[in-house]
Amino acid sequence: MCLPRLFWNPKLHKNPYKARFIAGARSCATKQLNILVNCSLKLLREYFKKYCQTIYNNSGVNVFWSIDSSAQFLESLQGSEAFNLQIYDFTTLYTNLDLKEVDDMIGEVIDLIFSERNKYINICKYDTNKCFFAKKIYDGYHSFDRDQLKEAVHFIIYHTYIVFAGKVFIQVLGIPMGGNSSSPIADLTLAKREFNFM
Repeated sequence: MCLPRLFWNPKLHKNPYKARFIAGARSCATKQLNILVNCSLKLLREYFKKYCQTIYNNSGVNVFWSIDSSAQFLESLQGSEAFNLQIYDFTTLYTNLDLKEVDDMIGEVIDLIFSERNKYINICKYDTNKCFFAKKIYDGYHSFDRDQLKEAVHFIIYHTYIVFAGKVFIQVLGIPMGGNSSSPIADLTLAKREFNFM
């Protein structure tokens, strides 16, 4: 069994210099599960975004603030009359997320999107870009139902082990930087918190 090693990534553009610690998950034991959860959460995000777009179309209230890229953000500024723009960096976002809250928020999104029509997420075993909701399980695909996906996310966020200086540690605060599913976990957690606030 291979555990990720902790490594340090210097942030030399900061004054004073700062450090980012990464759980190097390139060949760790949970790599394959992380890849499948990553694909599933990206699909879940697409459906959640569509759900929020329907709310916007019916009410005029935007309840989805997540963006796909900085290019999308810059496009949204074109033609606006913004004269003052402030941008803030989430320097310690991943490592400060409360694990129970992450688990709860992802669970709420899963419960919202899964249905009789969206009963399973199917991910192609040979091309993880082929990922879709279906009423049934398909041969040649990894599949998650509602409870299995919740269990997989729970396992990933509560079982981050790293090796440092020959000792094994478990991360008890925040999600790991470097995990395949860390970005969509953080993104969906914040998106659902914003949704609940709105």
